[in-house]
Order: sequence, then C-alpha cells, then structure tokens
Amino acid sequence: MTIPHMNHAVSKNAKNKVSSAICPTQDRNRIRKQPDDNIINELSSHKKPKASHPNSLMEPKTTDKHERTQAALEDVASLQLRPADDMDPVTVSAASVVSMSNDVLKPETPKGPIIIGKNTLSGIFYGPSFSKGESLNARMFLKYYGAHKFLDTYLPENLNSLYIYYLIKLLGFEVKDQALIGTINSIVHISPPEHPQDSKNTISVTNVEDPLAKKQTVRLIKDLQRAINKVLCTRLRLSNFFTVDHFVQKLHTAQKILVLTGAGVSTSLGIPDFRSSEGFYSRIRHLGLDDPQDVFNYNIFMHDPSVFYNIANMVLPPENIYSPLHSFIKMLQAKGKLLRNYTQNIDNLESYAGISADKLVQCHGSFATATCVTCHWNLPGERIFNKIRNLELPLCPYCFKKRKRVFPRGVQQSI
Repeated sequence: MTIPHMNHAVSKNAKNKVSSAICPTQDRNRIRKQPDDNIINELSSHKKPKASHPNSLMEPKTTDKHERTQAALEDVASLQLRPADDMDPVTVSAASVVSMSNDVLKPETPKGPIIIGKNTLSGIFYGPSFSKGESLNARMFLKYYGAHKFLDTYLPENLNSLYIYYLIKLLGFEVKDQALIGTINSIVHISPPEHPQDSKNTISVTNVEDPLAKKQTVRLIKDLQRAINKVLCTRLRLSNFFTVDHFVQKLHTAQKILVLTGAGVSTSLGIPDFRSSEGFYSRIRHLGLDDPQDVFNYNIFMHDPSVFYNIANMVLPPENIYSPLHSFIKMLQAKGKLLRNYTQNIDNLESYAGISADKLVQCHGSFATATCVTCHWNLPGERIFNKIRNLELPLCPYCFKKRKRVFPRGVQQSI
C-alpha cells in the first residue's frame, strides 16, 4: 500500500498491520519541536509605591480592598504570560522581536494615568471613555515596554478594582460576566464633560473606596491577565504598512521575499480548505472521528489505511495546473526576489508552477512521491493517483507476493 508523502508524528510502538502498504515519504526530522510555552519570562515583579504585597491573591489576612487590588496587580505584572492557544509560539516570538526593534511601533507616553472620580454627594463614580487611537496606543505601549511599565504608567498610586475594569476596556476588550457588568453599570457613569480633576469639590479622585466585592475583583484580575496575554501574543498592524500601495512599493524594493502559503491559495482549483463551513473537515464528519485531523494521523494510518484513502481524493491535486497565486510566486522567483516559499499544502502545486526545490519547503510533505511502509520502495506520487481517485488502496508490487501468501483471499492487485 502507498500513502502520499506527508509528515506525521510517529510512535515507535505503532504496529504495522498492513505489511505491504506504500506510504507517502516522511521526513521525520522536519517535525518541529515546540518551544517552551513560557515565551515571556522577563517580566519582573510589579511594585506600586506604598502598596503591601500579600503572599497570595486570595490571602485571607488582606482585608482592605484597596490593598488587595494593588497586591493582585503586582501578581499580574509578575505572571509568566503564555501565548493564546490558536497562536504559533515561534510566530509570536519572532513578531515580538520585530515589534520591539522597530521604532515605527514606538508608542506615545500618555499624559497621565487613568482617572476615575466619585461624586461625594450622589455616590456615583465617573469613568473615562477611550478612543480607538488611545486603545491602539495602549496596546503598543504594552508590547513595547512590557506589563510592568504599562501598569506603572496607566494606573495611579491609589486605585480600586474599577481601574482594572477600565484598563481592560482601554486594551480593547470587554468583560463577559453580565452580572459583573450590571453591577459596574449601576454605579459608574461616563465622565462629565469637564475633567474630574477640574470639577468642583463634588468630585473626588483620591481615596476612592472599592465598590466591588472581593470575588468580583478577582474575576477582573483574571480578565486583565487574559487581555494582557492576548495583546502580548498578537502582532499589531504597522503604522506605515497597511495598504495595497505600501505592499506594492515594498515588492519593488525588496530583494529577499519570504512567502508563507496555506490551503486558501488552492481553493480556486477546487481543492477545499480545512476549517471553513465548506472545508475538508466539515466533509468528513460521516467518518465519526473524535478529531477530524485523525485522518492524517500516522498511527491510525498504520492500523487502518482505508481511513485516509477514503478521503484522500478530496485533497488530491489536479495535474499540471496551478493557481494565480502560484504564478505570482513563480514571478518573484523569476525576478530573483524569492528567498523561500514555505507551504502547509500537500498538493504539490508549487512544483507544477515551476518553483525550484531549493526555494520550496513543504512543511507537511506532499503528494509528489510515495513510499512503501514495508520495503520503503519509493515512486512518483502520480503512479497512485488513479487508485486514490477510485478509492482503492495502493499496494506495493514488490511486497505483493508476500501479502498474497499471508492474505490468500480477497487480495487486490498491486500498482
């Protein structure tokens, strides 16, 4: 049997129950090791002046809400933030380095911290409103300087849990706890036209007590942690590179262009992507797999290759044609500008377009070649395309006689 050349995570304990299967050639050395999840560990402990620091966020001995809120913020600044689950750690790390070294992303320092006032007569709190520009600048400030300086800059010395809520809003996020939002909306109004500090004695911005319960404060601290984490793990738009004209200008001047491609570049040829509503994974629900990605699992293939070959025809590439995007990549190569094309696709359309092998990295292997899982006979992938289109299991001709002896009944013809 043959399988298309795709990389799989291989278990040494996998049992080969198909003695003459031909599988796609696998370059197991290409399997990338994941870096340490803790990609941001340089944040030191955040200490606000005159604030006590309890041993734990839930320290029962800390009874003062003001001290508890400040102590919890210190913990947020010292947390080892992790990348979001849908982000590649390597991409995040590289983007962060570029962002930190590019003066284009250097943000403006705000004129002062967030200010929340309270009407001493009515008891109503007045919170600030933020523009999109202020929110973007705050995100850039966080990425450029880190969580420690961000909290020092945007929070006053004396604060309560409402400041945590508005810090989350400043970063462009919303709290999802509807009960908590209802409580905050019942006691907080948007700031009056005049600045709270410029108002008369009815508005106080110092020694403002904490209106929220301890449980609600803890919830806000966790939401702030997630918001900071998300910002640090997201690449921000460059302020000088965001239009088609910017892209075209860079194409003219760039000498080494790196191209990353995925399933979307082949959909114009009828090859489905993976996760859209009409994508590959939605089309194989009938197989009843716990995880649709199991169709590409090497251990499952070795146990039952028919799982893969029942659906392989869906992602089989059309022969000797390629998409307009592949033509564009070929043009970059012809002009001597293409440094490398990294592709997640297995359809091998890049080779049909004429992209040189030394310029191409097929991260998950491809249909270009296939290999017998028993004797390791290697052959061009096109040799098994007809079998794949007819939903038949490709069998190795060199192992066929042995297979016929072991399984004398119902043996298919070899390639």
